[in-house]
Amino acid sequence: MVRDVTEESRVFTESKRPVRDLFDEARDVGRRFRVGSAVLGAFLGLVLGGRLLAVSIRKGGTDFRPHRGDCFSCGRCVSYCSVARKPEALKGEGAAK
Repeated sequence: MVRDVTEESRVFTESKRPVRDLFDEARDVGRRFRVGSAVLGAFLGLVLGGRLLAVSIRKGGTDFRPHRGDCFSCGRCVSYCSVARKPEALKGEGAAK
């Protein structure tokens, strides 16, 4: 026979509620937990799916792209570049000069 009494069993016996009501309340708590977990999972799936979609979509760049055959890819796309550049490529570099 069990001699030790836990706090939970003491509260259960002192509640004076019918056992049926306690089981119904426990079932309702479990049901709310399942619904809440499903809603949270759907929300997290939607957010993570949206972020993955946003990361995977490539945006077309309209920035200056040097000619692949003439450029040495030195990273110094400035006015003293040894490869002659077109005037439209120099637009917007007025502040950098």
